[in-house]
Amino acid sequence: MVFPSILRILPSERVVKINRKKVQAVRPSRLVKTLKAIQSRKPKATPEILLEVLHRTYRLIVGNEYGKTVTLASIYDALTLLPGSTANYDQTDFVRDLFLLDRSGVTRTKSGATYSLPASTGTKGAKGTYSFVAPDGETVSYYGIRFNEVPA
Repeated sequence: MVFPSILRILPSERVVKINRKKVQAVRPSRLVKTLKAIQSRKPKATPEILLEVLHRTYRLIVGNEYGKTVTLASIYDALTLLPGSTANYDQTDFVRDLFLLDRSGVTRTKSGATYSLPASTGTKGAKGTYSFVAPDGETVSYYGIRFNEVPA
């Protein structure tokens, strides 16, 4: 991780992959320059857009049981049902986006629903739990999501 980028070294291809894009320049000074440029850019996907996508996916999964907690693993599975979609949006990307949403301060959808990311007992086991290391070194764990309608 080189926040907010995801860096993967692919030794067999002699390239570095930064956010799903292969970079031929593996010289450290070039990589640092590229990563700094990415950090200074405004993100393409805003927290508001991600929250709307998560809300729509949540509604599809819970049906009539709106307000219950759903595992983020279920949300991710629903988002990546199409063949090959996990190659374009892997779990690392998903967790990074969750972290950015969590720290953004955005709490309401356009329809007014609020969300929470409950983690209580779900984070005790590794299964179904997503972890992210924040820029300050803190490890943040995510397990589930719940939306609540705002009373009229």
